[in-house]
Amino acid sequence: MNLHIRRLAARAVALVMPCAILAGPNSVSASIIDTTGSAHLISAPTSVEVGALENNHRTQVFSEQQGVTLAGNLHVDITTAGIYASPQDCTPGTLEAGMTVSSYLIHQDAIGHRGYILLHGSVTFDEAIVGVMVESDTLDASDAILGSPDTLYPTGSAPLRHLDFPQAADRITISQDMHTIVYDLQTQVALDHIRILTAPATVPGPGSLALLVVAGLTALSRRRRA
Repeated sequence: MNLHIRRLAARAVALVMPCAILAGPNSVSASIIDTTGSAHLISAPTSVEVGALENNHRTQVFSEQQGVTLAGNLHVDITTAGIYASPQDCTPGTLEAGMTVSSYLIHQDAIGHRGYILLHGSVTFDEAIVGVMVESDTLDASDAILGSPDTLYPTGSAPLRHLDFPQAADRITISQDMHTIVYDLQTQVALDHIRILTAPATVPGPGSLALLVVAGLTALSRRRRA
């Protein structure tokens, strides 16, 4: 590589490195960017236990924790795009320790001990969905890890907090781009909870970006000499 190409490479690396650092996964908070239908965005409430946050017209949605680095492997019930209307549809998987995620909860609770509502809506995130929890066991196991520290959860005390498909009309759809969850929730006896985990897109580190720049400039130099 001649002197001119080396100087261009050095300048490119100097420009790339601060940009790569700014683009790291912890530099920007994840967020909800759109809701439709019954989805109502709120701040983390004091409680999502049975009867604490009842509403017959709104499905409450809130951010739990942002940028949590998982200390251990975490089981989730859904990992891919698609329509989920029965337990057999689920695509369980494991998020590995060291992964950084942000957590959100969809909460629906009808007024009264045996209220009945059927609500529809959607929530869109600025980061890709990497896991969804709809079973009581996975929800209970993740409350302490990913739940809001200011919110009381029905951990271990509400076995019916899971989605009731196929008995009820519960159904969720994850969009092909993994950024939107669409729900139909039929709440009858207890409540319905969905926990959604998102993660930032993988950004090459400064060293990788620098190597890409140098490789590109080297290829350009070779073409000129050919």
